[in-house]
Amino acid sequence: MIYNPVTDISVPAVFNVIGIVVFALATADCLYSLYQSPLYFFKLRVYAKAVLLSVCHLSPIYIFAASFFLDLLNMTIEYRISNSFKSHPKLWLYNNIAVNLALALLVFIHSHFVTLVIAGLILLSVMIAEFYVHYQGYQV
Repeated sequence: MIYNPVTDISVPAVFNVIGIVVFALATADCLYSLYQSPLYFFKLRVYAKAVLLSVCHLSPIYIFAASFFLDLLNMTIEYRISNSFKSHPKLWLYNNIAVNLALALLVFIHSHFVTLVIAGLILLSVMIAEFYVHYQGYQV
């Protein structure tokens, strides 16, 4: 017998239905935004990566690797589409590659402490770069 939490009225069933509705709304928003303008390509990139990482429990190494390379491909496409609209496009590209690298380190390095320190330093550099971009944008 296959367990289906939606057949019974319970708290897990309600949360399962809420999750399905939120997933459908996120899909609709992603597709509608992309239909409106190609500048919203980042939503498709985030959505595809989130979907792939959510099913990562099935086969973590293969799905994570597919998610990583798909995100790099989508990042390249987004960089080419919205290059002229970003104030610091190369810094944006660095930030996205660095965040992907930090995520890859969390999966592939065996020492937890070393992984957390390196990933933390990479994310700190990304936050400093984002602070710089926002500081340059709102300078009085």
